[in-house]
Amino acid sequence: MQPKIFIKLILSLAFAKRFNISSGIYKTSTSDLISDIKADGVYNTGTRIYKAFSDEDTNSEKPRTFIIKDYWPDENHNSEDVIRQLILDDIGDIIEKTTFKKFTLTPFVSERVVIDDREEHTRRTPLRGKAPSHISPLELSKEDFENKVRTESSRVSYKDACDIHREITTRMMENRLYSYVDRWHHRIVYEEAAISFYKLNSIKDMILVLKHSVECLRVIHKAGWIHRDISPGNIYLYTNPITKEKRGLIGDLEYAKRAGDDARSRVRTASSDFMAVEVSVQRYLFMDGENIAKQYIDAPTDSSSPYGGSQFGFFSIQKKLR
Repeated sequence: MQPKIFIKLILSLAFAKRFNISSGIYKTSTSDLISDIKADGVYNTGTRIYKAFSDEDTNSEKPRTFIIKDYWPDENHNSEDVIRQLILDDIGDIIEKTTFKKFTLTPFVSERVVIDDREEHTRRTPLRGKAPSHISPLELSKEDFENKVRTESSRVSYKDACDIHREITTRMMENRLYSYVDRWHHRIVYEEAAISFYKLNSIKDMILVLKHSVECLRVIHKAGWIHRDISPGNIYLYTNPITKEKRGLIGDLEYAKRAGDDARSRVRTASSDFMAVEVSVQRYLFMDGENIAKQYIDAPTDSSSPYGGSQFGFFSIQKKLR
């Protein structure tokens, strides 16, 4: 253990309140966190989304608000702003281009994070230029549990606790990912300071967001693309600060890909909690037996397809519950 480096790390984390991006300085803090639904896992993008303010508006009575997305995309992946532009380029109709731009987050600035004049990458920063050489599984000791004095208020036995799968283990099994993935550190500033769907408490606002999101997905699909990661964590409600007009927005285009793309995903994408149930159980559930036999015999749903398991799953559930 090197105490100086450890102290430097703690101080850096404690006082790091600005995002330095080439076009300016943006201030934020942990209290301005909008979403960290993908920040906990080891094998994911570590995405955190913050509300931020431009340093230029420090003395302004009504400072502009932005969204900063801080994440670590796979080194072989395009950044989200690039994918958004590729989708936009494939939309032929002018009106539908406007629809797509209106109902998706608008990138204002996008770049890789630079630390000490170097673009931050997992191979350069955490690994110091070295690659992982082996895997060392950690096993929990039973002694602490067996020797611990149990009180009458204890409701979960050690045996019960052992039967509970850790989320990270479950995710690794779902994704069938057994190799380390190198990543770039990327930040994107978006123009709209929006609210995640799962934080809404107005039915009217929820319906508006769902309506606009479905309309946007229709345009995306018509252009030959699939979003693949729709969930309440990446659809938003935006309120124009001047006109007070509200509209739904779709974000997190990082997993979007063209339908029919032959490239197989390295992992099963999408938020598993909102995966279409038919993909989850690998069989069709909402057709009568005769139609299934005629059309889909020996053809189960494929989680490796471009749809990636979540497309319209969340919206289908909403419709089914009504």
